[in-house]
Amino acid sequence: MATRTRYSDRLLTADDALFVVALHAAPHARAHVHTPSEEHVRTTVDEPDRERRIILDHDGTPVGFWSIAIHANWLVELNRIVTIAPRRGIGSWALRRMIDRAFDDLGAHKVYLEVTADNAPARALYEREGFVLEGTFRDGYRDETTGTYKDLCHYGMLEHERR
Repeated sequence: MATRTRYSDRLLTADDALFVVALHAAPHARAHVHTPSEEHVRTTVDEPDRERRIILDHDGTPVGFWSIAIHANWLVELNRIVTIAPRRGIGSWALRRMIDRAFDDLGAHKVYLEVTADNAPARALYEREGFVLEGTFRDGYRDETTGTYKDLCHYGMLEHERR
């Protein structure tokens, strides 16, 4: 009997804008990521050098969103993972998918990401997957809701460090 893959993904479309905005506005996400406007999502769907994807559950239900930015043919930024709920394995699946996409499909030499220092679950996930903390930008993130500043941690992974 074949095993069923729990998650898959597809390219973002303009019709996904409300879903993407709602994901970013969810309580578990909004403290760590800025919420885009519906208009912004719709008008940037085909932006060059970016790839945005909707994560789907095994039955095709949207459960998350991920985004990468291709800065050069050797450098890829993993710039967003947002899921409907934490600790369901969606983010872990998405991170591994993004790593595979960057190294296997795009031929990256290095991938990197930034995360707020207070987002311990995300930082633990990145470190488990082999990312190395390369530095911290003091007050590098401003929370749009509260106006407070947070430290921003910069993580990187070179192709030969990939697990």
